[in-house]
Amino acid sequence: MSEPALNPRRWAILAVLLTSFLLTVLDATIVTVAFRALADPVDGLGASADELQWVVNGFTLVYAGLLLAWGVLGDRLGHRKVLLIGLVVFGVSSVLAAFAHSPGELVLWRVVMGAGGAAIPPTTLATISHVFGDKERPRAIGYWVSAAGIAAVIAPVLGGVLIQFAWWGSIFLVNGPIVLAAIVLTVLMVPESTSTARKLDVPGVVLSVAWSTALVYGIIQAGNLATVADPRVYIPLVLGVVLLVVFILVELRSAAPALDLRLVSDRRVAGATSAVTLAFFVNFGVPFFLIFYLQSVLGVSPLMTGVAILPLALALAVFSPRSATLSAKFGAKNVLVGGLLLLAVGVAVFALLDQNSPLWPVFVADFLVGLAMANVMPPATTTIMSAVPRERAGVGSALTNMGRSIGGAIGIAVLGSLLTVVYRNGVEPALSVLPASSRVAAGDSIEATKAAASTLGGSQGTDLFAAGADAFSVAMRTTALTAAGAAVLAAIVVLVVVPARERRTAEVS
Repeated sequence: MSEPALNPRRWAILAVLLTSFLLTVLDATIVTVAFRALADPVDGLGASADELQWVVNGFTLVYAGLLLAWGVLGDRLGHRKVLLIGLVVFGVSSVLAAFAHSPGELVLWRVVMGAGGAAIPPTTLATISHVFGDKERPRAIGYWVSAAGIAAVIAPVLGGVLIQFAWWGSIFLVNGPIVLAAIVLTVLMVPESTSTARKLDVPGVVLSVAWSTALVYGIIQAGNLATVADPRVYIPLVLGVVLLVVFILVELRSAAPALDLRLVSDRRVAGATSAVTLAFFVNFGVPFFLIFYLQSVLGVSPLMTGVAILPLALALAVFSPRSATLSAKFGAKNVLVGGLLLLAVGVAVFALLDQNSPLWPVFVADFLVGLAMANVMPPATTTIMSAVPRERAGVGSALTNMGRSIGGAIGIAVLGSLLTVVYRNGVEPALSVLPASSRVAAGDSIEATKAAASTLGGSQGTDLFAAGADAFSVAMRTTALTAAGAAVLAAIVVLVVVPARERRTAEVS
């Protein structure tokens, strides 16, 4: 099948799509900068640690649960229509979140933001697949990936400035004008691309939301509670697996399935999706310990923390579009394997750091991680999208983004729990100087230990903080090496699963 004629405005259309996609990454990153402000009982909302977690998790849960559903609806109803719906929901809920009067109300609007935001990644990526031809598509996807890097560059610095000179709600209100511009430009410039007229698989869509939401909820709870033995963890996890099995059985019997399981059985799709999932397992776990290391151990300010993360984001933004050239020369599989191995090296650098380390190794490690992800995401995404027929582009892009979301959620849960457990075991002997009633709380995190040390004061406080910093360094080392191992595992999966020579679909010339 020959390709459709190329849209003469395709690069301008890409800029509009990237503006929309940038929003979801910007929002996911910027909110963490406001945690201290949101916890302030006077100038903030007095949010507890649990409530702060759900400010992030409420968005993530619904976002991950609806990705496939929005992808299917985009294929059926039109990608531009679904993108506009998502933008409107995301924009309105962002403004309402900015003026929330309580932590519960903020969590509610974050959930709605997640529901709208989930429509944006699959529809923008699917539109790229329709607008660009085979030769230009890898570079366009590289720019799509680099938008995440650009957002990551902007978010910490913008968040730090807004929190310092405005109020906490400004980090949500800033979405308003960007959304408005994106809506207007989408209406004026982005063509509609309805991929298929097949009947909508309603049971499949409902089940896709149900199993992914239950599974991600269980993963999030495992991270929050640092255990899988709690019924709040294993019940949703088991439910998610059961619903996934039911979803597979329903889809196998459906004449027009929401997710054609033949796509998942394709070795290119399976290998690249596994690589994306494991890469984001690593990528989401790194900031979890890095922010605490910089702010709580080294005493770096929130604004300087954002600056320290800039090399990662800049490398991702600059080198993602260039990965297409490497893939054309060496093959997407080889570039993907190289990127994953470099990711392992970059993360392993964090294992060398402690409370006495200078700041420059953090810049080096961040740059290596960003460079690695710049050579993981574009070839993995291109591999998936080239294996998926154009009429199922929304589903293919949803698979990519589900891998990102689920991998990230598991990374935060597993690596976060590992960090917490190792830290707690390491600092426990030093907590004997505290009253018995406060020892458990003081050992929950380096920040809690630091607060307890400041209360003690004197040499005892100094010694307690030093013990906490030592314990955190050990915990970070263990977590970083585990993450590096996951990146190596991802490289092995790609080597074994993805074919040496890429087959081409009927749509690819």
